[in-house]
Amino acid sequence: MKFLFLFLLLSFISSAQAVRICYFSLNNTAEFTEMEKFTHKLNKRAKVPIEVQEFMTKGDNASDAFEEMVKSGVECDGLVISGHHTGSFGGENASSNLDVSFMEKISCHAKYEKFFSKIKALWLQGCRTLGVGKIETYDTADFHTDRVGAVLQEDHLTQSFADLNMEFSATLDQDNPLSSRYLRIFPRATVFGWTKTAPGIKAQSQFSLPFHIAHIAHLNDDRKRYFDHPAGNLSEDSAAKYSLAILDLVGKAGDNSQECSSDRNESNFVQAWKEHGTPNEGNKYFFSNPDLNAYVSMLKGGDKSIQKAKELDCLLKKSLTGEEAEKILHEILKDESLIGYNFNSIYELIQRFMESGDVESLTRIRTKLGDSQELNHFLMRKLSSNELGILRRIDYYMFWKSMTNKSNEGIEQKIQDVYVAMILKQTKEDDYAANDFKSTLTQSLTKHDLVTSKMLHQIVKSPKVDSYSLRGVALIIRDSKTPIEGSSEMLREIVKSPKAGVDAFQSVTLVIENSKTRIEGSSEILREIVKSPKGDSYSLGRVAFVIGDSQIPIEGSSEILREIVKSPKADSFVLQGVAFAIGNSETAFEGSSEILLEIAKSPKADTYVLQSVALAILASKTPIKGALEIIQEIEKRK
Repeated sequence: MKFLFLFLLLSFISSAQAVRICYFSLNNTAEFTEMEKFTHKLNKRAKVPIEVQEFMTKGDNASDAFEEMVKSGVECDGLVISGHHTGSFGGENASSNLDVSFMEKISCHAKYEKFFSKIKALWLQGCRTLGVGKIETYDTADFHTDRVGAVLQEDHLTQSFADLNMEFSATLDQDNPLSSRYLRIFPRATVFGWTKTAPGIKAQSQFSLPFHIAHIAHLNDDRKRYFDHPAGNLSEDSAAKYSLAILDLVGKAGDNSQECSSDRNESNFVQAWKEHGTPNEGNKYFFSNPDLNAYVSMLKGGDKSIQKAKELDCLLKKSLTGEEAEKILHEILKDESLIGYNFNSIYELIQRFMESGDVESLTRIRTKLGDSQELNHFLMRKLSSNELGILRRIDYYMFWKSMTNKSNEGIEQKIQDVYVAMILKQTKEDDYAANDFKSTLTQSLTKHDLVTSKMLHQIVKSPKVDSYSLRGVALIIRDSKTPIEGSSEMLREIVKSPKAGVDAFQSVTLVIENSKTRIEGSSEILREIVKSPKGDSYSLGRVAFVIGDSQIPIEGSSEILREIVKSPKADSFVLQGVAFAIGNSETAFEGSSEILLEIAKSPKADTYVLQSVALAILASKTPIKGALEIIQEIEKRK
């Protein structure tokens, strides 16, 4: 028993002293496999055992799996997060995405502080994981939403277009760059990542870490000689140098193999990372990809504003009273750089107070924010930049409006211009993700009353318009909080458009059906739908139901109903709709008895149609002439 206890104790000590590099692979598992092979070779000469361990299992919810890793008590000296990156990590191994805001949230828990502070090296293996440098004209969140949205299924990404739009806003953010966010989450880690396209499977991304280690070893070697290829057979000398580079990287290169992070030469690790992405004279192990960057740790870098931002961000995430929140905001609002770092959490704080129903605290906080010239300047600058995707731009603008009770014509015009361009972008009918995004945009503009008649006319008259976009315009007219000038004219243009399909027709009927005021020319609009060669039986049925349901009487309803019944497209559904219209109408229809008799005699009338005719006679607000004859006809057909 004594020997067993001693063996277990020695095993525990050995494991505790081992270097552990944790992997969280959402897409390419070859990166973990290659590193496992590499470290197996190194361990033949390593002073301290080097372990690699994968924490992402195929099919897992990524956030749940990450939190399980944090809660498990495992101590990671290095962490690799790998996958497609759009502002969050995703890929075929995961059933959901891993977002930086989720990592920020759990890193603020005191009980998890050890996990995050233990990590000395963080590799973010995905596109734009460290944000971007200068924003180019084309380099916008809206552009990247379209670009990545086109390959969502191909890249095994679970986000909607709306999610992508929000995530790319975070990726391009210059005031709260991803690099600073990761530095705050992992305060002692040197951070390595990419600023544009990262190497993928075809570029053999699995060699990225081994190449990085080789470059650290090269910088550490006084003889400036090159060592063996990390994926090949390693000499004892190379294995010793590479393993020492890893120990140096995580602060365990001392004689006692204990952490001595203050002695870590982080500038060397940063330089080695950059060199592994750029071919130089005599450089053997690299990617021809200069779109990468690295940063010394937050604590080593000594940027007090980033350190302060971390502290304040965690405070804002707590459950706060209005008074507590006001004190924290007072500290942040002194410095525009702190506003940039913490604005996401300020925005979330307002949302929480709105949901809580604490009107007094919400008013107090809004007043505090509205009085801040620094915040006002920050928001105006932000809203005028190319960083924000349209959904985030709308959110920030409405936030600013709610604080200042002002509006800004220039910013509203920018939102409307982007909206028009996105709505007119050609999409396939079965591209549900892209079309859902158009619906989301439409709902957002309508909800926030950012719709103008000029904008809608521009869409309807555009040669690029399709039926789905025409449908969207009709729904805006229906849902708008304020009447839209020229809406009747636009509805007529929609139904006459050669691009209009049954979905556009249906939306126009919904506008007329739900309108509380008279729509000029509504009868001509409905007749246009009935006559259209593009209309189908459902379109005819919708027209009939509108006539029956409309709160405002439709002029010429009798003639329209007769045209519907005589249409060769009329089926049992349509005939039921006409019978419903007659029975449900508040006013009498001229010739309603003739219409019902014609329906009852129609060879298309089935049992349900005949029942609808009988119910129309019973429900009609005014007597139906010749009702007995119609009932007799129904009896004959049974």
